Amino acid sequence: MSFRNKWAIFTGRLTRKILRLLGRQASTLPGRVTLTLAPNALSYIAQNFKVICVTGTNGKTTSTSLLTDVLRGLGHEVVTNRSGANMQMGLMTTLMSAKKRGVAVLEVDEAAFAKCASDLDPEVILVTNIFPDQMDRYGSIAGIRDLIKTGCAATKAHLVVCGDDPNAVAIGKELPNPCVYYGAADSEHSHSNDQTSYIAGETEEYQCPNCNQLMHYRSQVMRQQGDFFCTNCGFQHPHIHYTFTIDHRKMLTVFNDSGEKVKGYLPIEGFFNAVNACGVVAVAKVLNNEVSLDRIVGQFKNAKPQYGRLERIKYQDKELCFVLIKNAAGMEQGVRLVTEMDDVGGVLFVINNQPADGEDVSWIWDTELEKMDLPSVSYAASGSCREQIAQRLEAALPPDNRVTIETDAVALTVKMLDHCPKGNCLYILPNYTAMLDLREKLSGLMHFSKHWD
Repeated sequence: MSFRNKWAIFTGRLTRKILRLLGRQASTLPGRVTLTLAPNALSYIAQNFKVICVTGTNGKTTSTSLLTDVLRGLGHEVVTNRSGANMQMGLMTTLMSAKKRGVAVLEVDEAAFAKCASDLDPEVILVTNIFPDQMDRYGSIAGIRDLIKTGCAATKAHLVVCGDDPNAVAIGKELPNPCVYYGAADSEHSHSNDQTSYIAGETEEYQCPNCNQLMHYRSQVMRQQGDFFCTNCGFQHPHIHYTFTIDHRKMLTVFNDSGEKVKGYLPIEGFFNAVNACGVVAVAKVLNNEVSLDRIVGQFKNAKPQYGRLERIKYQDKELCFVLIKNAAGMEQGVRLVTEMDDVGGVLFVINNQPADGEDVSWIWDTELEKMDLPSVSYAASGSCREQIAQRLEAALPPDNRVTIETDAVALTVKMLDHCPKGNCLYILPNYTAMLDLREKLSGLMHFSKHWD
């Protein structure tokens, strides 16, 4: 078996080298070749690394990147799938590409995680959140939760879980694995002015993971995340070990439950990225509790956005910025970030409904755009679901603000950039396949790298 694995890995590495020479991304095919020749090759090669898995609905790519930068800053040799190739083939390709043994920080798709967690045998698992996403693929919130739980249960890993997310918390509470929780400080929660507790919503994500009754909230962070409790079975918000605040100057403050407080600069915009950073701090402390909070948080100062995730690209005397959205929670946070920016020169949504996105895009109507102060700029829509997203936007915008609709997303992007005022930014909010396609086509036109790693 050892010879078969070694031969398969040699062949996969050769495949990767050839693809690279041809200018190809080479992020999944080498792994596919290897696993076809030796199905056990992933577990064979993973034993050479200290593996950390990052899984959940949103924030996997950014959390993986931040954690990689932190650990490298602390002196670790790290290999990672920064390209976002998070299925078994991509994980195999990533581990084969390592020049040295060390730490492997791996973003893992939720369904793939259930299948390959035992092969990876991670030391730490970071569970970012569980939101409704690709429901035609997963079926339900419970389905996503069960996939992640299955993967965690197949390991002895230390869990690091978002303590504000009830469905993620349920995994930590139901399994015997040691678990650390992170989340937003109370000052970052939205509190009701006239109620001590309230029911925040009636869809599945607001139901108790234990008994399916609607939970009550003392406060909220975003959607179902917050200070939750169930009056029926007693399930509730856990003790949080690491919390954070973030201010408008991008100063992140992290607290531990021993009273320690550390400030540092987080150059990546967005409240949701502060949540990601707090989770990364918790993972770094689990890996080595002797490392100070100050050293860990200090590594964030050089963080850069990943492809499609608040990635800014210069174009003449202006910029465009990709803000990836793929579900209601992501769209709300993406639009909220745009409303907070002072350089908005236009907003373009590009939404597809290909299998990799999820074919049901009704989630666009689950967003609370009407509660946001949308900027008074030009709006446009493209992608296979351009009519639907335009209709959703026009329902939230003033009657005189019509949404431009075009089939050619590249031509529409160029047109909007031409009309974007000097020094301003065109914000593009695509979902996954739309982002990959548009980014690749624009890379040749605007002369930036189409490769991710």
